[in-house]
Amino acid sequence: MAMLIIIGAAGGAVIGALIGLFFKKMNMGALMLVGAMAGLLVVTIHGGAFGLSGGSIKSSEEFDRKVLESAKPVLVDFFINNCPPCKRLEPVLDELADEFAGRVEFYKLNSNEVREVSAAYGIEAAPTVILFVKGEIAGTWIGDMSFSSYQSVLDAVAPVKTE
Repeated sequence: MAMLIIIGAAGGAVIGALIGLFFKKMNMGALMLVGAMAGLLVVTIHGGAFGLSGGSIKSSEEFDRKVLESAKPVLVDFFINNCPPCKRLEPVLDELADEFAGRVEFYKLNSNEVREVSAAYGIEAAPTVILFVKGEIAGTWIGDMSFSSYQSVLDAVAPVKTE
């Protein structure tokens, strides 16, 4: 995630500098700053909120296919927009997605957009994170929890394979 932020800011700054070169009367430093901020905004919207391994789920059909029919364990973050605890949880889930890459799939589901799935699982608070194993609920967390509160459960359902 950190690398994504750096790339977004650098890319935005480069675009700002190029605009500054094209329009010579504009302040290049200010354009680079604005470009960097725009790059960070894009990363936050698209990378931060959906930086998890599997991305976002946009429909009940997609939920069934990606979560309930998955051969791997799946962690789903049921979130809503403008939710401070949801935002605080993002880096924790991104770190978990990195650590458990290839062993666990991670998805985000906006509870306000995919209401039928949220209702089916009784989602009443955000964030709610549910771990599914072979289509069945194997764990549920409500609120922004620590990395270790997820790690031990994920280690149990998706241990590192030693050869």
